[in-house]
Amino acid sequence: MKNQPTATALKERLWLALDGVQTGRMTTETANAIATQSREIVRIIKVELEIKKQMVEPVNKATAAF
Repeated sequence: MKNQPTATALKERLWLALDGVQTGRMTTETANAIATQSREIVRIIKVELEIKKQMVEPVNKATAAF
């Protein structure tokens, strides 16, 4: 999949958002929205991993790549 999101890319975006707020290039509301979506992405990945572990199934490639 092209432009597959990764944990590293997510972390970089969060740091860019923080830097944007500190330098005045981004509003705190925008940065908060980015952080909220990031938390939701991480939560979904965590839940998917827990479910797969309980079902003793392999993790799909997209989740493993994250």
